[in-house]
Amino acid sequence: WFWDKLDVNRHLYNIPYKVKLTGGIDPSRLHKAIRMMMVKHEILRTKIIENDGRPMQKVDVEGGDVPFEVVNASMNPHDVEEFIEDKAKRAFDLSKGTLFEVVLYKVSPEDHTLFLNFHHSIFDDWSFTIFLEDLLSFYYSPERGLDSSQLLQYQDYSEWHKKHLLIHRENLVDYWSRILEGNVEKVKFADYHEEANESFEGESFHFHIPGKSVEKVNRLAKETGTTKFMVLMSLFQLMLYKYTHKQDIIVGAPVAGRPGGHFDQTLGFFVNTLPWRTQFDETSTFISLLRHVQKQSVDHLKHVHLPFEDIVKEVRSGVE
Repeated sequence: WFWDKLDVNRHLYNIPYKVKLTGGIDPSRLHKAIRMMMVKHEILRTKIIENDGRPMQKVDVEGGDVPFEVVNASMNPHDVEEFIEDKAKRAFDLSKGTLFEVVLYKVSPEDHTLFLNFHHSIFDDWSFTIFLEDLLSFYYSPERGLDSSQLLQYQDYSEWHKKHLLIHRENLVDYWSRILEGNVEKVKFADYHEEANESFEGESFHFHIPGKSVEKVNRLAKETGTTKFMVLMSLFQLMLYKYTHKQDIIVGAPVAGRPGGHFDQTLGFFVNTLPWRTQFDETSTFISLLRHVQKQSVDHLKHVHLPFEDIVKEVRSGVE
């Protein structure tokens, strides 16, 4: 919402997806399935308005037009990727909605690409699996109808979260203050050069992890009673320590942020970012590092519902 108000790089918080479909696709049935999705999930009918200088969600009871488009790409199938790249950079108007869109690119009668784009304010990666499963269910079995009476909506989560912070904010702030106390230096690599004009254009590096390495990670997690995440977080922090020679390493990682399993089938923006901190010394062993990350992970998940922006504001205000 803040970046949207500044009108700067408004597409940065888009979450685009591409799904390859084979076989015949009926656009009218897909349109109807998306309409049913909008009826079932309030967040798909939500816009972000301003109230006294603060963002507020507003659910459109009617739902508006279905944001669905069919594009015949049979004449230029090789341009589909370029079409999608341009579409992914569209700027959603948060105050007007609808904050998602679906485009079906028809390459041939048996070859389609389904493009889905969501604004992050209403969506996260966990939501994508829910969306796709529901969409396919409505497409193939529209006769089953709608029964969302037992479904918890994102508005229910917002009310729960507000009450949770009212009761637990002091304890949460105290926990994160202890995690992030003291001086914290920005970790920089030897060839890092800070640019005067920051750009949001980045690069991707794709690599393959050999199967034997994956087996070793899985085996170590099983033998130590930890998880793959804990093992990989430990390895990543160790790598940063070796390359930067900084003894105090903080790494941020996303967590689902869905309380108690109650909102596992609810679409919306639940994800939170939490900092994992490790302070190395010459006596550190990898197992001791892994145990530290394990304990911190368990403790973090007990204090997961203080939003990252609040952690920064309450705990590290004024610190870069």
